[in-house]
Amino acid sequence: MKSILLLSVAVLFLFSCVPTQPTKEQLGQMTVEEINDLAVKLWKNDKYSDPALAIEYADAAIAKDPEYGRAYYTKGFAYYNLKEYESSIENFSKAINIDPHIHESYNGRGWVYLETKQYQKAIDDFTKAIELDSKYMKAYNNRGYTYLQMNENEKACSDFTMVCDLGDCGNIKHAKKIGKCK
Repeated sequence: MKSILLLSVAVLFLFSCVPTQPTKEQLGQMTVEEINDLAVKLWKNDKYSDPALAIEYADAAIAKDPEYGRAYYTKGFAYYNLKEYESSIENFSKAINIDPHIHESYNGRGWVYLETKQYQKAIDDFTKAIELDSKYMKAYNNRGYTYLQMNENEKACSDFTMVCDLGDCGNIKHAKKIGKCK
């Protein structure tokens, strides 16, 4: 009897810890930032745990404020996770059109261009992200990786060296180890 009681308490505890989705009424009472943050909380290990739900939240934010660029950025990564690259590029582009100063949107779109082997477009977007934030290590690393794909090792090594100067020497060490950088 005691074990059944303990099991019941454990099950109740587990179910009380499971997050529930907000209702449409609750979403209607939230700000666009709060709604978009619901999607962001689904981001784990460089991907969304539930990309479809992230898109749903971003759409709810957009329905409230179609000029909220961060929601399109959120959708861009969610579509990327679903391997829907055209939709991903479209949403990153909308984010950029609404707010051209969000360096992460250029980096995100650049990553999709890289993934789809549109290397020059990727380089252009990573470069723009760097212009907006000269210490944005992800964009330097991504541009360096793109240069490696284009066999432009000297440019790649320059980007990896910049990242090392900013505090992360992993890529330059790896590039040297595999003979891409001196």
